[in-house]
Amino acid sequence: MKFREQEVRLSRINTSDPTYRITTRTRTDDLVASIDSLGLISPPVLFGAPAEWVVVSGFRRIAACRALNRSAITVRILDARTPLYDCARYAIAANALERPLNLIEQSRALCLLSKHCRPDSERLSASAAELGLPDNPVMIKKLTALADVTPAIAQAVLSGVLSIAMALDLAELDHLAGESLAILFSDLKLSLNKQREIFTLLTEIAKRESLPLGDILSAEAFNTTRASLELDRTQKTRAIRTYLRSRRFPALVASEKHFKDHLHRLALDHRIKLHPPRDFEGQTYTLTMPIVKMRDLDDLIHTLEKLRQHPSMPILLDKKL
Repeated sequence: MKFREQEVRLSRINTSDPTYRITTRTRTDDLVASIDSLGLISPPVLFGAPAEWVVVSGFRRIAACRALNRSAITVRILDARTPLYDCARYAIAANALERPLNLIEQSRALCLLSKHCRPDSERLSASAAELGLPDNPVMIKKLTALADVTPAIAQAVLSGVLSIAMALDLAELDHLAGESLAILFSDLKLSLNKQREIFTLLTEIAKRESLPLGDILSAEAFNTTRASLELDRTQKTRAIRTYLRSRRFPALVASEKHFKDHLHRLALDHRIKLHPPRDFEGQTYTLTMPIVKMRDLDDLIHTLEKLRQHPSMPILLDKKL
């Protein structure tokens, strides 16, 4: 790739054009110290016209030089006849050679390549592989979609809180709802399973009650728990899941509470377990107890007689429950 080195005034460099920006890093402390001590070892690469140069690589280096109050720096200017596709490949390579790219950076890189070749083309997959990017068409499609997520969702992906799949699910929601959930998942440090559970409950409640999902997220009971200073993350997570589950499955939650109340009254031996029908959709209860010796059988017989006479048993077995 042809380029020439020359000195350019910083005021002529347009760093607000994000076309070739791949990095998600914005801090320049490390570069400021290095450039101040050793100088600008690797010049940024520019493209375009002298009136307003576009940055192909070196956004942070330029920002660091501005922080040092430099008026001009040495740069490399790409030949004006350089194809835009080659500019894109150079920008990606310049970042990928420094360190592994995170998911958002991979997304930006693949979107940049996609501007110059069809998303499902062999050329895109080949270029991606050449530059150390995922080259599977399915993965490319997911990663390019990631480029359009809101800042809070992108930050949650960068911090490892959100998977690609969950980030794309949140991106399908309206802007505020997606942002709110990304912040909630980040604040509570939720596992993927709990994220999926809460997301599913919220979307099902919204559909069941014909409400915007944002209305559920702004409910007083929901926000009181989120804002509580007395609850830790685990307690907040438990309270939110309980609230959403009771709102999504009111009859099931009421049945569970009914069962637990009467089970407590039975005061069963710790070895004996009484299991209700799954989701309380039947009337078959199961009683289990480990049998090790003959005395255990006597205890079981005694327990069965006690259960037969206990007033809570006919209530539990009532078919109207």
